[in-house]
Amino acid sequence: MTHVRPLAAEALRRLGALLRTTLTRRVGAMALTLLVTSFLVYSSLYLAPGDPVSFLVKGRSPSPAQVVAIRHQYGLDRPFPVRYWNWLLAMLHGDFGQSYLFHDSVASIIGSRLPSTLLLVAVSTVLIVVLGVGAGVVGALRKGKTVVILVTIGAAPFACAGGMSHDLLVSSAWCSFTYNKTTGYSHTKRVYFNANGTYGTGSRGEGYSSGSGGSMGSQRNTQGGGLWRVERSELFMSEGGGRLEAVRTVLKRNNNGSPIIVADGVEYSQCR
Repeated sequence: MTHVRPLAAEALRRLGALLRTTLTRRVGAMALTLLVTSFLVYSSLYLAPGDPVSFLVKGRSPSPAQVVAIRHQYGLDRPFPVRYWNWLLAMLHGDFGQSYLFHDSVASIIGSRLPSTLLLVAVSTVLIVVLGVGAGVVGALRKGKTVVILVTIGAAPFACAGGMSHDLLVSSAWCSFTYNKTTGYSHTKRVYFNANGTYGTGSRGEGYSSGSGGSMGSQRNTQGGGLWRVERSELFMSEGGGRLEAVRTVLKRNNNGSPIIVADGVEYSQCR
């Protein structure tokens, strides 16, 4: 018995040292991962096409002096490493900066949306655990029977379904085409979303009519654009930099599995 207590104490000491070492390594690896991720995300914003100044002026034509002043005001005239370092230090002190789109601090925007996000995560987690684990257990117990097929088919749409996302919209341009058999008028609209929160549109209409002088054709081309954002899988857009308004959208797939966006009753498919 006299040797048991020293051995137990030594085992606890070694276990404590192992836990501290493991915890230190995990925290260090997590901090390094966050640092590398923040650098990659911050860099991607500057590698994206378009000039931040063009987004800030919102379609206006500033003078060269105004462009220089804007770049100096937002620190865009500083070297990239300096901008990243200043942003990182500010973030570590709780200053996440200002949103150019909402004209408010990023911290307040995150704070106002955090309760809804946490609620969504909690509900999703419960559904995944209850339905996913339950379906897996049933499938394992009844392997090779019809219930396994039903569980697999029923889970597929749930895994593939989703709303609007930033990456989906900027992945390509989106086009719609309508044709009126009665009037012979066709209309093509092309929408492209930029990663900096702006979008552009191109519209082309063609009509043909027949008369005593033969067939006649007419064309009409228009251009437009504005601002956009995705919030909680919902698309918001504005024309000419005005107020952002929600757009009624439905995301579905065609027979080939390609995405189709139905916006206000009009179907848009991916195009070049």
